[in-house]
Amino acid sequence: MGISITKEVEVSACVDVEIEIGDVCDFIACASSEEIDEIQKAVNKSEKCTIAPLFEFDANTIRHLVERANIFGLDDMMDSLSREAERIGVILKVGV
Repeated sequence: MGISITKEVEVSACVDVEIEIGDVCDFIACASSEEIDEIQKAVNKSEKCTIAPLFEFDANTIRHLVERANIFGLDDMMDSLSREAERIGVILKVGV
């Protein structure tokens, strides 16, 4: 006759994970509409940022950023986007 003992242990761990923005973009590109809606709801609940459809942005700002990217490259365009964001009180953390 054997004795069986069960013990539950709760463990807390801190994990540092690096995720490339390209991986996030690839994931979003492959996501279904329902998954995109779930992602948007989760991000909006975090109160850190909101996801807005591209057509809600000012057309002149988009045109300006695309032209800068075409002429001077992506780094310059990101610098310009960061300045525009700061002008309206938003901090750009991507590429920093």
